[in-house]
Amino acid sequence: MSMYREIVTKAVIGKGKVGKEKELVLQPEKKVDKVLGCWIINNHYVSVFENGKIYIDGAYDVNLWYAYDDERKTALFEQNIKYKEEVPVTMKKEEQVREDSEIKSTCVKYPTCTNLKLEDNKNVIATVIKEFKVDIIGETKLKVQVSSFNDEEWLLEEEIEKNINPNYMKK
Repeated sequence: MSMYREIVTKAVIGKGKVGKEKELVLQPEKKVDKVLGCWIINNHYVSVFENGKIYIDGAYDVNLWYAYDDERKTALFEQNIKYKEEVPVTMKKEEQVREDSEIKSTCVKYPTCTNLKLEDNKNVIATVIKEFKVDIIGETKLKVQVSSFNDEEWLLEEEIEKNINPNYMKK
């Protein structure tokens, strides 16, 4: 005779991924003669569930190194960029994101500057890409078949003791 039991556990009930390419207009104080480099640092983000949708809410710092004054001097321009990206999510059949669902996000592609363009005025256009993946974790039930065995139960310690060779160190 078979019996069934339900086990309540946590499992991935949905997944999502978002990748964005964005052009930023950077406006240093001085007229840029030459762009020497661009770094993006301090990326931090959280997953947010609002109005039935999942978002990645975060910010990073853009550091633009440039030459000015007929390329005789250099300066560093810093700007904090905030972002909030909606993540399209695919859920398992009959599952929904709820307020008590756990949302785990991972930065798959750290924000990176892929292109810099110097405009006629002093502005610099920076192309930045970033990518995130999201797992939605919720409670789910597993139904398992439980069998009763008529075999005699044995203890692990007894089995180990039977297999010990007391003479293993003797030559």
